[in-house]
Amino acid sequence: MVQLLMGASSLNALMGKTGDALSILAIVGLNAFLGAYQESKADQALRALRQLEVPRARVIREGQTRDIEASRLVPGDIILLGSGDGVPADSRILEGQEVEADESCLTGESLPVPKEPDAHGWENCLFMGTSLTRSRAKALVCATGMATQMGHIAAMLQDRSPSPAPSDKASAPWGNTCSIYPWGPAA
Repeated sequence: MVQLLMGASSLNALMGKTGDALSILAIVGLNAFLGAYQESKADQALRALRQLEVPRARVIREGQTRDIEASRLVPGDIILLGSGDGVPADSRILEGQEVEADESCLTGESLPVPKEPDAHGWENCLFMGTSLTRSRAKALVCATGMATQMGHIAAMLQDRSPSPAPSDKASAPWGNTCSIYPWGPAA
């Protein structure tokens, strides 16, 4: 489109219509400026989104609280979570009162699930990908990455090949018979 407008501007200049030629050039220049401006704004927004994208975790290491990337967590780390925080790894609650977690991404449960500190069993663990909806908690990281419950689900989804639908299984013998039958008399 820009090439067409530049060609039109050149033809107008050759025909002596310098006003029209300059108008077209001004429009092309303005279009180029606005395009560059919008692209720089989009790049800035993308950089800001990438910074937000990296999940972070508050961890106690060597007696000090640090803010690190969640991907750097290892089993045995102690993490601090507050209401609204995403759980960065599967972990067991060490301290907390009236802790509740939104586990809808794992279980489909629409209501927050109450959790008890120092209780045994998976029902009192916090799972990666869920979030705290109430209270604060100190938790011990038990599993990270693909070793988490979310990682196990991801692995099952990757390994699973699509199986035929029940209607396809039921109609397969009938379809084979129908496809062979018309050719039977011809043989």
